[in-house]
Amino acid sequence: IHLANTRGIKGDNITKEIGGRTHVEEFLKWGRDPVKTFKQWSKKADDPWQCIRACIELVELNKNPNYKSTLIAEIDQSTSCLQHVALLTGDEALADRVNLGDEYNDIYQEIGDSMQELLDERVSEQHRRKIVKTALVSWAYGGNAFSACQEYHKSNIPFIKAMDASDRLSFAHRVINHIEGELQEAVDFNNHVEALLQERFDNTRERNAIWRTPSQFS
Repeated sequence: IHLANTRGIKGDNITKEIGGRTHVEEFLKWGRDPVKTFKQWSKKADDPWQCIRACIELVELNKNPNYKSTLIAEIDQSTSCLQHVALLTGDEALADRVNLGDEYNDIYQEIGDSMQELLDERVSEQHRRKIVKTALVSWAYGGNAFSACQEYHKSNIPFIKAMDASDRLSFAHRVINHIEGELQEAVDFNNHVEALLQERFDNTRERNAIWRTPSQFS
């Protein structure tokens, strides 16, 4: 499952495990000679360096079934910022979109596929998802188009690399605007919290804010 995550395979854990197993020979080839296969895994993997590290581990495991891995495989909570917003506001529709319901949903892919500019033949489905995720994660933690652009400067996605710095910033603004249009409930929540913060800061020297959750917990 970890290899599937780093390779860019999407879905629930069962789907990821099945997808990961279909790429075992590829993973073993990469892990046996990372230098020789660099051009393959560096382009194909969603997270190249974590992927190749896991491939090396898989090679060792393949040699010895009792091999004890030293690999750090983190458990990533899916879109946790938006999940918190959904829980705090009691928004069931948003909760369903961020995997707090019964069915798996990939909100990064969903938003990427809904942005007309990204439906360009030069942008793969995988890259549409990554472009939106890069901006959305930054935005969800309080960032903006500028912080998203800083991440785009580091991107190895050809569509973004072909832009100059000014174009990337303009592009980041368009992506953030699209995200906000798709997530109006989260925008409203952020504005509400910001208003609470400003109200508290205007009337107290303490740097804190208090609000009451849907469950009436302060």
